[in-house]
Amino acid sequence: RIEPRTSNVVFSAYPGDEHEVVIRGWGIRAKGTSNLIIHGFKFRDIANNAIQVIGPDVRNVVIADNDTYNTDYAGVSVRGVLSSSDPENFDGVRDILIIGNKIRRASMINSEVLSIGSGVVNIDIVANELSDGAPSSEGGDEGIALKEGVRAARIYGNTMFDLADRGIHLDGGSYSWDALITDVEIFDNLMYNNDAQGIWITTEGEGD
Repeated sequence: RIEPRTSNVVFSAYPGDEHEVVIRGWGIRAKGTSNLIIHGFKFRDIANNAIQVIGPDVRNVVIADNDTYNTDYAGVSVRGVLSSSDPENFDGVRDILIIGNKIRRASMINSEVLSIGSGVVNIDIVANELSDGAPSSEGGDEGIALKEGVRAARIYGNTMFDLADRGIHLDGGSYSWDALITDVEIFDNLMYNNDAQGIWITTEGEGD
């Protein structure tokens, strides 16, 4: 397991060797680490999320040019707090860039392919490729999911195809929180051959 515990850290393949470094079995899980870069890795057969960032009090994270395949849960997951925790405020993680990642065969058990929630503010999701989904026992496999207090998000230039569910889902809240999704821009994405809606704006709980 790779679990950075301090801020101001760069995890990157050596220039020119992107995707030559292969991580198997367990991904990178960063909790409470600001000024973090995760770049250029290949993840295979991961028994959780390939890359997970968890707050609170996290700022300035870049997740770029990674390749994930066959993960039990999300290829990339960003949470202001853990999903099982009710946050005191919805600003746990701020200033995030997720760019140029290839995410395939994600959420084989449950969850979304690229999952953002529980208090994330100011995030750009740009030029990622999400594909090759398989139905999960719990009905996961949504492409990009924003939920539970996400604010100031931009989703653009992404390609989503051959997923077993919808492309983009804005989820107004969970069953226990009342957390608004606000100020989201979605443009210039390409979605085709997925098994449900292109863009779905709704709530799975009591939020708006």
